[in-house]
Amino acid sequence: MENKLMLGLTRNNSSIIGFVYTCLFCGAVTEEDINKWAIGIVSSKDIDCLPIYIIDLMDAKDLKSPSRGIEKIIGFTPLWKRIKEQEYALYGIAVKQGRTTLYDAPVNEQQALNALGEHPEIEKLFRETFPFIKF
Repeated sequence: MENKLMLGLTRNNSSIIGFVYTCLFCGAVTEEDINKWAIGIVSSKDIDCLPIYIIDLMDAKDLKSPSRGIEKIIGFTPLWKRIKEQEYALYGIAVKQGRTTLYDAPVNEQQALNALGEHPEIEKLFRETFPFIKF
């Protein structure tokens, strides 16, 4: 049985780390934001009950690198179940933070903002996951 502190952080249940991972690749968070998120997890949970990769994410760099990126650190490709419009809403969060160049985005800025408006649950989840990011 999976420890409650690890829910959403393991290969079998990767919903939380999958959301964090998707936020990174949609430009809604930076590497530094991932570092702060991991520090927050470690400081608020029993460290003995957390996956080791959380410690590694506290100061990880080059998280988008294919050779040593986030998937290598985690040890698996995390999954966050969503529909494409919910993912597009993450690009909307990037736009709201002032990131006007959406790298390789499947939507433009206005479409991203529209998707965010249609999916307020994504902004709510984002703010719960990254409470230190203000926009």
